[in-house]
Amino acid sequence: TPLFTERLTGIAPAGHPFGATAPTLADWAACPQVVVSLGDPGTNPVAARLAALGVTRRVALVTHSFAGALSAVRRGGLIMAVPEHLAATPEAAGLARFALPLDLPGYPYGLLSHRRMRGDARLAWLTGLFGGVLAAAVPGLSPASHPGTSSGQGR
Repeated sequence: TPLFTERLTGIAPAGHPFGATAPTLADWAACPQVVVSLGDPGTNPVAARLAALGVTRRVALVTHSFAGALSAVRRGGLIMAVPEHLAATPEAAGLARFALPLDLPGYPYGLLSHRRMRGDARLAWLTGLFGGVLAAAVPGLSPASHPGTSSGQGR
């Protein structure tokens, strides 16, 4: 069941030029970047979009940790594409935010349940509660366009 849709934004160290002026795709791709990956760093939405455009970005660091990546941005002068909700956390305080020069779709966060739970009113209530709390608590999140709570459609 979809809960909300997340989008990516750019972050840079305080005082970085991208914090004042939106970068062009060429400038952004040339700037050293941090990529967070739990597997192949070439299989994320940013890499897929760049490949479709025939653009290569300058990846300086690949890590599995957002906390480590934020530290690299803050201390290493690198830039990074992050979920908007992460850019709004205290851990990202003091970093400059900028719009990515890529047209990237949002991606859903959802609640998974077993198919035998479809149509369960209690699960529908809980899913609606989660979606409402998350949408209210996390700045910049869009509620899912079709939360599925009233119909009981689980995924």
